[in-house]
Amino acid sequence: AATTYAENVVVNKAVTLLGVQAGNDPTTRTGAESIITATSGSVISVVHDGVTINGFVLNGQGTATSGIDTYDGISYSAVNGLTAEFNNIENVTKYGVRMQNPGADSGVAPVTSGNLIANNFVHNFGLYGVELHFNAYASITGNTIVAQDNAYGGIFVWDFSQAGSSPAARTVTIASNHVTLERTP
Repeated sequence: AATTYAENVVVNKAVTLLGVQAGNDPTTRTGAESIITATSGSVISVVHDGVTINGFVLNGQGTATSGIDTYDGISYSAVNGLTAEFNNIENVTKYGVRMQNPGADSGVAPVTSGNLIANNFVHNFGLYGVELHFNAYASITGNTIVAQDNAYGGIFVWDFSQAGSSPAARTVTIASNHVTLERTP
């Protein structure tokens, strides 16, 4: 529904979450919105396979660490089949979308795949708009990412050393994103 939900959401089962603006470009859409706000942790923590988040405004109000994350505040989860699309992710201190698998490094972290981060508008974040870490394979396509002065960068992919079961399972695709780094003089 078009309303504001003030809570940290933990998704611990396969589910499709559809906001009122599902499928609509978050950079141009108008009208009512489904808004989730949080003031700490992740606005949405995904700890299960097969989750879709589509058509929301995820607002960290300048104090939550991330918009969508595979960290639940205690540990990281190895997530397959996450789809995050058509969301407006804003006002977070660290990450717009972060997928990090458990483990001390990529040599021991599990391989995850089938993840899609697409057509989101990610802005006003502190570190990275999108981060993939420790064998969390995904397709990052069609996003608009605006990094302000304090941000490190738009898309950050690092520490991948475990091969998946097939070439598709061990592929990171980064295509057709629009990344702007805003710097003030």
